[in-house]
Amino acid sequence: MNFLEKLFAWLFGGGNAKPTQRGVTELRFDEVGPFLESRAAQKSEVVDKEVPAKFAEIKHTIRETKALLESLEKEEIGEDGNKRFRKAAKTAKDDSIRKMSAVLERIQPPFTDDVEKIRDYSYESLELLDKKVRSNSKNIAYTSFILKDTMREIGKKVDALENSLKSLIETIRKNDFLFQKKSLMSAVEEVKQEKAELLRAEEKISALEKTLESIEKNSKAAKAALERTMNSGSAQELQALESRKKEILLEKAKLREKFVETVLCMERPLKKLANLSEKGLYSLDTESENTLSLFLREPGLLYKRDTKGESFKKLLKALKETIVSEKIDLAEKERAKALENIEELLSVDFFSDFFWKENSLEKSLRETEAKEKTISVKAEIDSANKEIESFDRDSRETTVAMNELRREAENRRKKIAESLRSLGATLSSLTGEKVEIAEVKELFPRPTALRESD
Repeated sequence: MNFLEKLFAWLFGGGNAKPTQRGVTELRFDEVGPFLESRAAQKSEVVDKEVPAKFAEIKHTIRETKALLESLEKEEIGEDGNKRFRKAAKTAKDDSIRKMSAVLERIQPPFTDDVEKIRDYSYESLELLDKKVRSNSKNIAYTSFILKDTMREIGKKVDALENSLKSLIETIRKNDFLFQKKSLMSAVEEVKQEKAELLRAEEKISALEKTLESIEKNSKAAKAALERTMNSGSAQELQALESRKKEILLEKAKLREKFVETVLCMERPLKKLANLSEKGLYSLDTESENTLSLFLREPGLLYKRDTKGESFKKLLKALKETIVSEKIDLAEKERAKALENIEELLSVDFFSDFFWKENSLEKSLRETEAKEKTISVKAEIDSANKEIESFDRDSRETTVAMNELRREAENRRKKIAESLRSLGATLSSLTGEKVEIAEVKELFPRPTALRESD
């Protein structure tokens, strides 16, 4: 049975709880709800009988206490004794009656069979009664000193109320399962929602796996078709032209590098000439200024703009003049080397050595590219490569989405397993039985294998 089938079995399958070993009850997740209902039904007499009996007892004691408070209110404090003390005692009596009456109203049992409201009432009423009696102890002491008998009876009723509430709490504690049923059912619903989300994630993963399989199948077919095309005579001719184009581009790059290496020996002297010109210490004509600017900015373009090297040689002559006249400050050896380099560059045939070769390479490149365009298989190859690139991109994106969903599914499986384990532990604690949820073993741990994206 695969994982999706198991999930459907959890959500819609049947089966009965069964003891797996002595003292252990194993439940399928879909059996937890009926299990809670059956256990709650067994303990429903708590709400039907015991709780109403406790409520009746509390109500009766409250009525008796109210009657005693009314009697207390009518009792007069005698004239004997200290007048100031009698006045304090009367104030204490009135205050005690008012506060106690308010407490009695607040701890009246509710008209409800909602187990959570009953539980809340029990704990809150006991806390309130204890808190108010303690906070009213001074008034009680004053009143008890004067009206001992009535206050003693009221004290007995307060004790009776406290004992009734404690007894009710003990009943709730012994039947805590019943009083936590609602929260347990809420936990079951949360797990159902998580399982539904897990199922959706698994369905998406399954759909993406089919999509990826289709993409890889189409990509494989496209690569096979491209390979057949590449083995054709036209494709081999095209490959030869592409190889020739690469060779031409490499020769062009080498030619430019050679030119730059040839003229770069004049960089430092020409920078000094540019500095003189900027300061107005030496005047260059516009042509020489432009040539000097191009040399300093991008020497590799110089021979394409100055095809015969005439402007560059004119600039070199001006440089020679400034060196000879010592307008440019150079060390003796550097000065001699610069003049030597100038003479060598003046003798270079820039047109033949560089421009003509560059022109020939450009012509060969255009001819090669023109031949490429005449080969119809080029468009077919380009189209196939684009299609394969598209398949590869789709494959990567699908793999990323699928891995993300797998991580999500794994996290949900862990969360569900922990929730089921916690639910089983809570059921065990509340029922006194060892309860286990079967799906915990199937869900956790369950490592997820992620697919690598190319």
